[in-house]
Amino acid sequence: MTRPTNAGRRVAAAAAMAVAALQAASCASLPSSSSPVPIGTLDRAPAEQTITPPQPRRAPDQLLQDFLTVGNAPAGKHAQARQYLTKEAAAHWDDSARITIVTDTAVLRESQSDSKATYLVRANRVGQLLDNGAYKPDNGSLELRIELVRFGGEWRIDELPSGVIMDRQLFQDSYRAHPLYFPNAAGTALAPDMRWFCNDRNALATQLVAALAAGPRSGLAPAVRNMLAGGVTPNPPTRADGRPGPVGVGMGGVRIDFRGASALDQRSREILAAQVIWTLDGSRVPGGYQLLADGKPLDDRYASGWTVAEVAMLNPNVDSGVDVGLNAVRAGALVQVDNTGLAQVPGYFGGTAAMQSAALSRDGKQVAAVVGDRTRRTQNLMVGTYGGGAAPVNAAARITRPSWSPDNRSVWAVLDTARVVRATRDPSSGEVTTADVDTAGLAGLGKQISELRISRDGTRAAMIIDGRVVVAVVVLHNGRWALANAHPVPLRPGAQALSLDWSSGHDLLVSTAGGDAPLVSAQVDGAVIEPFTSQNLIPPIGTIDATATTFYAKDNRTVMQLKNNDPSNKDRYWREVPYLAGVDVVPVLPG
Repeated sequence: MTRPTNAGRRVAAAAAMAVAALQAASCASLPSSSSPVPIGTLDRAPAEQTITPPQPRRAPDQLLQDFLTVGNAPAGKHAQARQYLTKEAAAHWDDSARITIVTDTAVLRESQSDSKATYLVRANRVGQLLDNGAYKPDNGSLELRIELVRFGGEWRIDELPSGVIMDRQLFQDSYRAHPLYFPNAAGTALAPDMRWFCNDRNALATQLVAALAAGPRSGLAPAVRNMLAGGVTPNPPTRADGRPGPVGVGMGGVRIDFRGASALDQRSREILAAQVIWTLDGSRVPGGYQLLADGKPLDDRYASGWTVAEVAMLNPNVDSGVDVGLNAVRAGALVQVDNTGLAQVPGYFGGTAAMQSAALSRDGKQVAAVVGDRTRRTQNLMVGTYGGGAAPVNAAARITRPSWSPDNRSVWAVLDTARVVRATRDPSSGEVTTADVDTAGLAGLGKQISELRISRDGTRAAMIIDGRVVVAVVVLHNGRWALANAHPVPLRPGAQALSLDWSSGHDLLVSTAGGDAPLVSAQVDGAVIEPFTSQNLIPPIGTIDATATTFYAKDNRTVMQLKNNDPSNKDRYWREVPYLAGVDVVPVLPG
């Protein structure tokens, strides 16, 4: 938020808090052709409300408290909040700037006379909502003075700074996250870019397509492509059935004509369709989807309309490693786990007795493992085939659990808490080459990396650095791999991260110590950090491993599992994985 002037500073706090309420209001009046505006609800649509004036004869502190709690009123241009301002303040208040998200707000009276009152508002900054709907974590304190004046016998706020300040709970109650999807550099997977938009269903399809056309957030851009670039521009969506009414609501379908798309090759057209369809489907904008290139069908095979079935090859909700099944490190060796028991994996990985952690490639054909060398008191990173041989790649005093890229050829690990390496195995020759990863982008975020996990789409790396969760993008720059544009994902107060894994393309499951919840679910942009069910687990919770359908955790007794399709959060219990009781057991999955 722009630093307010002295006059603005007096009112800033109030405006900020009021803005939270007001933001929902402006979304209702968005024109269908406008750029996306980040206003809406997280879990439910705001109820229709009428604009009402403040209650009469309110004391200044009461009026201010009322002002700070009207944020759920979805009326155009924050009309509800403007009722609490003088006419001059309402006319000059710029509510279009970014939103600052705060917690622990306190309102204190400094002075009051018959005609004026001054209040001090203090809060902790935790995030910013940018004008493109992207959430950015923030950290610091906020202190503003708000001045109210008595006008016509009623108290009113006489000035507000540009922008909005919103309590985090109000933000979570008043906004909804929507994933925009962008293809990774190879075009083999879609990476989510979370945005927070107004829950106006009538405008949502247009907002999403406009946001895709505007491109990914700057921090993600180096790791992804955008098919709505390079001369390809979408016309505003219309109803596919040609009938009047809102687009993307009900069964009318969505029709989008992409100008310039006729120049794309077949593969690029398929990726474009997948990017758009999965973005709309991810926000529950129903199809069919009629996609055109300069007025003609984008693909003649689907001239009558696309469904998600036609773009299933890039389904961001499907985990290719699910079919591989569960393995485990037990008594220092790799074993396969099924409903009938345990089976020792043939070859090197099942024959060693010193394995400490391991990971399988997405296709289950490659293995990377950390194996101890008691003679040298070191650990070796071993890479080889499942059921076959292995070769040493690196040695260090300490090596993190390996993590595979989605190409099934490259595996990442951290040596001695600081050196990140990427090892690539040639599938035809079996030769393994290694290279150091550029970690300059992690500067200032800590020293000791205890965990690193590559996302299933390959565009991000989630790490634990000095007990904090950090997410960076994975980029190839001038022939060298790098971790760039890193940012911390704040946990709950007092929590230190122990282990983590990707529960989806945009969420992490994190085990913690010292906080109020041994497990938390964290959205990758840092906007949502929630306790995750830990029923039937005994802390501390060590290794976390996850697929799109099942989560695994190593607690103080054994390996536990939780199915994603289990009942609601309150009724979800972790259950023991048969045959894996024991403290020396670690779950192993692809990834």
